[in-house]
This record gives sequence, C-alpha cells and structure tokens, in this order.
Amino acid sequence: MVPVDNIVELSEVFLIRISATSAHVKITGVTTQQLIVDSEDVFRIGIKDINISVMEGGTLVLTIQQIGDERGGEAIGGLPENKIQPIVLRHEGGNATRGGLQSDFSFNPTVPKLTYSVNNTLNDITFTPITSIDDNIIEGNETIRVIIVPGGGSNDPNDHNVQVELQWQTATITIIDNDYGVLSLERGTYDVIENEGSVEICAVLTGGVLSTDTVITLQTEDNTAVWNSDYSTREMHSILKAFGSRTCGRFNIMNDAVKEELYQNFKVEIVNVNPQNSAVAIDKNQSIIRIRDDD
Repeated sequence: MVPVDNIVELSEVFLIRISATSAHVKITGVTTQQLIVDSEDVFRIGIKDINISVMEGGTLVLTIQQIGDERGGEAIGGLPENKIQPIVLRHEGGNATRGGLQSDFSFNPTVPKLTYSVNNTLNDITFTPITSIDDNIIEGNETIRVIIVPGGGSNDPNDHNVQVELQWQTATITIIDNDYGVLSLERGTYDVIENEGSVEICAVLTGGVLSTDTVITLQTEDNTAVWNSDYSTREMHSILKAFGSRTCGRFNIMNDAVKEELYQNFKVEIVNVNPQNSAVAIDKNQSIIRIRDDD
C-alpha cells in the first residue's frame, strides 16, 4: 500500500523484481515490472470572499487562496511550480449587463498563475477582473456571478493537481448604483385663460435618467376651481421615455358663459411612477393652475 502523504507531487515509478532464493525454484518470463503510482493529492483552492460589493465606476479586487494544507515543492519527485494547474475565471450570470452600449462592466478573465510560498504551500493570487462602468442611469444595485474552474485539457494525471472547493467556487459581486433622481413638476404655477381649452403641465427628472419608459401619474385637487365644473381632467398618465428627462400632458379646461371670479385655481401633484424605482424620489410639492375667467 502506498501511504497518503498530503504532498502534491508527480507520478512515482517503482520497479518490482521477482527473485528466488532456492535453487529448486525456476523463474521464467518477465522478472521485473514497472509500477506507476499517480499522486491523489491535489491543492484545494477557492475564492477568498464570495460576496463582494463594488461602487459603480470602481474596480473589483478578487483573491484566490489555498483552502487546504497540502504542500508541493521542487524536490525530487515533487511538483515543479510551472506544472501547477492553471485556473480559469468565467462569467456565469447576474442581472448586470455585459457588452453593448448599456454595458455595466468590463470583464478580464485572465487569472495569474499559482505560485509556491516559502513553505511550498500556495500563495494567494489577487487580481482585478471586473471594472464597473460609471453612468447616469438610475437602475438600482446589480449583480454579477463569476466562477473559477481548473484549466487545461491534458489527459496527463500530473497536470490535474488543483481542485476548486464547491462552496468557494462562485463569487457574487454587487455593483452599488450611485445614481439617484428626483421627479418634480416643472413649475410651481401655471396660468391659462378659460377659452384656451387646456393647459400643458410637465414633470422633469433630475439627477440621472431611467433605462426604461416610465409612466408618470399626475392627479388634481380642487381649490376654488372645481372638477367637472371648471376643468374636466382628473388624472393624467404621461410617459417619460427611456433616457429622457421631461414629459408633458394637457389638462382640459371647461369654457362656460358664466361670469366668475377673475381667477380660480386647482392643484396638481405627482402621485405615482410605474415601474417603481426606489432610487427615484417624488417631489410632492403641488403646482397651482390658475384659470382666468374671460366672461
């Protein structure tokens, strides 16, 4: 039986020779047999931090480390440093976009080679495979998943000497979005003459842009002007186009022949956005719409 020694090494070769000590025993055929013993010891490695955050526009630092206590070395029968199996980094998923005009990050899959420390265990390797792209899109935090696997396609057992521990194989990277927006009505006061028929009211987004079309809901509130008597639009749904900053809609004003106060007014405010976005704040300040009587 060959003992397990926790040393990662090359295959070892033994010669077994058959001999007889008695003159009454005659050996015919092959008397020497070569025995090759492949090492079953491997370096166990993994990603040091499997949950990492990086600010938008920042660069991710990833570290791969030895998990076990195996040793290698350059001694006779040992595993030369240049024979340590390479490691491959793969992008496996997440909701962050890779590539294209709206890419959230750049990806460099190159992993430095594993090397020996002074005691023939493995050094940590630290590298920067991901750079987050800074933009002004209000999109919330996004994630990237990467995994490490042993590389190489050789059938030589000497080339298979690194094992990635399953629980330390996958890293989830969170890109923290630093873009925030405020949605508000463009003006505090709008003036309209009764016979003009309608008034245009606009909402504006400041601080960033949204990557999808967003429905902005505006709603009225009576003051001295009354719904269905002085104006007829109760609620309006206006679409803020993707990457836009302004959307407008019209509220209908009712023209009558009744002489009233010179000015009557009602209020408008933003009550909802769809889809919801926690990084967009709604300014709840109302706008005043003043209707000038023309009778």
